[in-house]
Amino acid sequence: MDPIEPPSAPQFPMVTDTTRTSVSLAWSPPEEEGGSVITGYLIEMQKVDQVEWTMCNTTPIKICEYTLTHMPQGAEYKFRVMACNAGGPGEPVEIPGIVKVTEMLDYPDYELDPKYEEGYVVRQGGVIRLSVPIKGKPVPICKWTKEGRDISHRAMIATSDDITELVIKEAHRDDTGTYDLVLENKCGRKAVYINVKVIGRPDAPEGPLEFDDIQARSVRVSWRPPSEDGGSDILGYIVERREVSKVAWYTVDSRVVDTALVVKGLKENVEYHFKITAENKFGVSRSLKSDECVTPKTPLSPPEPPINPPEVMDVTKSTVALSWGRPKDDGGARITGYYVERREVSTENQPGEIDIISVAKDCITIHWLRPECDGGKEILGYWIEFRQAGESAWKKCNKERSKDRQFTMGGLMEATEYEFRILAENETGMSRPRRTAMGIKTKLSLGEAPSLKEDMADVITKLGESGTLTCQIIGRPLPEIRWYRYGKELIQSRKYKMSSDGRNHSLTVATDEQEDEGMYTCRASQ
Repeated sequence: MDPIEPPSAPQFPMVTDTTRTSVSLAWSPPEEEGGSVITGYLIEMQKVDQVEWTMCNTTPIKICEYTLTHMPQGAEYKFRVMACNAGGPGEPVEIPGIVKVTEMLDYPDYELDPKYEEGYVVRQGGVIRLSVPIKGKPVPICKWTKEGRDISHRAMIATSDDITELVIKEAHRDDTGTYDLVLENKCGRKAVYINVKVIGRPDAPEGPLEFDDIQARSVRVSWRPPSEDGGSDILGYIVERREVSKVAWYTVDSRVVDTALVVKGLKENVEYHFKITAENKFGVSRSLKSDECVTPKTPLSPPEPPINPPEVMDVTKSTVALSWGRPKDDGGARITGYYVERREVSTENQPGEIDIISVAKDCITIHWLRPECDGGKEILGYWIEFRQAGESAWKKCNKERSKDRQFTMGGLMEATEYEFRILAENETGMSRPRRTAMGIKTKLSLGEAPSLKEDMADVITKLGESGTLTCQIIGRPLPEIRWYRYGKELIQSRKYKMSSDGRNHSLTVATDEQEDEGMYTCRASQ
């Protein structure tokens, strides 16, 4: 019979955790058992200022881990482990380094399942389950939010030492969004974002239903797309009609790709109701029904003008007798009567010459003379129009009739040529326009290099909150503003938000990590 030898030393000894009063150890079984099964393990400890090793357990333990409790806070020790078999204890293996009895600290962190990285998709009515393994010492506090706001009361959240989970049963379309998980302990704070999309049937088309182009046997029906498409493209719309006097609905078209349809084959002077249903690859929506019925009938239109101009039949000091012919087309209904209009024939001259009073970089002031003839009626006022040189269309300067004969047009572009024209108005109507003899060019303002008007102050903020840096820079033309961190240009994003009113420029930083601290620079260029 071969003699039994003690086993070799255990493998891979390590400290798995420490608190203010405990130390947890772990190791792996020895490579050689010595010809007999391992019966257990003995653990010894040595205070750093002593020579002797003290036995931690008198009876060998069966498992490869051990926690020492009631340890003095702040004390420092060395530890070693021996494997035992029928031949006795083997060689000890020492746990590397000196172990201090104190709470172990480690930054919070997480392991995100790859299925969440490209967005998490759930069918409407299904279960949203977001499970995130976590770590950190002490165990981090977990806070779930949705796009910065509290989670729906329908959400169930459970958190243990190594995982946190959010569950929402019977998912709705409005559960779609970005879910934020923030982990926080004494060491710091870390955030993770998971995009969730709930897909399903679309909402009903947007109303109301509108009817136009009503004919004797057809009508055009139109509507708007659903506000929510269910996360999938709308394949088409189902259009149905029903006679008011009947109960059954009749399908006009089951795959209308547009949001309007001309429905033909109707009965003249019969009342109809319509309903529209949207469809995507997950099913059909609720229906949009017409609030009022529609009746196909022959459309009426205004009659054509009389076939010839009015003919003067007789004239007296106070009367004129006229005659005319009937219209060729009465518009689909009997002619009920005629309107006769008259106007006094008069001549009104255009306004007098236009003078230039002043010209600035963005405004022009002009003055003009009265018309030589007012056409026998009092001048009610003037209308001023302008256009940029080279353009054909005239634009109105004044929204209301001007009583004055001087006008200042502001809001013009500098170093640009403009033309003006004036029209006089009396009760009879408008005069012919009077134009400026030549184009009028606004002045050119001098440029100004960018200059700093107010220094940027240091900003101190708490981790997890936003910090805003502000500086004041002016120049002409307006300078281009860029922001840098340690020389690297920043771009607009969820983390960095930039704004400017042309004079005051700001950068807001969302401080998710300690590394967001540093030197930020604002540069202006033209």
